[in-house]
Amino acid sequence: MRVDKEKLAKLLEKNDEELWADVVRMASEKGFELPKAPPPKAEMDKMRSAVSGGGAMDLARAAKILNDYRKGVK
Repeated sequence: MRVDKEKLAKLLEKNDEELWADVVRMASEKGFELPKAPPPKAEMDKMRSAVSGGGAMDLARAAKILNDYRKGVK
């Protein structure tokens, strides 16, 4: 999977609520359902860290964080 680093950077500039709304929309387009309410700030920070340019992008880690949140908030 190719990641457009410019699009990713623009997403990461958004506040937590805006970013979460985009994550929910993108997940929905792929057939996944996520809670509409954003996760706590600490969880959003973990997701941001997992996909930010500070190191190797860890999409599997980000997906696990999303899945754990999805399972925990029903």
